[in-house]
Amino acid sequence: TLVAYPRTPITFDVVKIREYIPLGQRVEEFMVEYHDGVEWKELVKGTTIGPRRIIRTPKVTAERVRLRILKSIACPVISDFGVYKQPEE
Repeated sequence: TLVAYPRTPITFDVVKIREYIPLGQRVEEFMVEYHDGVEWKELVKGTTIGPRRIIRTPKVTAERVRLRILKSIACPVISDFGVYKQPEE
């Protein structure tokens, strides 16, 4: 589990995750959750991550964000985990 603790609550609608591919693709199932100040809520579930996984999500505001690896074929090696806000149209 990886948990991001921003200094202030953040609003985002894109999640980016990358595995360190020179060691092989390992993640088979993952979940991203956010903490809204009261409790953890599931944002998205997925299967493989690979060299880059970019997921558009509903817009949420969070005090914390976490990546949970639910299933992997070996010890997962995550090289990047971030959340972003798309520009308004």
